[in-house]
Amino acid sequence: MGQDLIRHFLAVFFTEEAGLTEAQAIEAFLAALAASGRKEELHCDLIDMFEDEDTAWRTLLWNGEYQVKAFACEAQAKAYVRTILWEPLFWPQR
Repeated sequence: MGQDLIRHFLAVFFTEEAGLTEAQAIEAFLAALAASGRKEELHCDLIDMFEDEDTAWRTLLWNGEYQVKAFACEAQAKAYVRTILWEPLFWPQR
């Protein structure tokens, strides 16, 4: 399962260093994804991650490379990824 693209977008747009609100980060993420031509790849990567029971959601969001947000449990971290990546990608607001 490839997480490199997901990790890239998290590190660039969703860290405190990015200086964006959550809404701004989501908007910037979607724009960058559209420009990258890799939307289908990210779709597949997210589906794989959500289907994999061994996905380390907390580590995905808080690790030695970047820090998005720390969570007390995997379920909270997974819900946050659903909010910032999955829902905007699969169910965009119009």
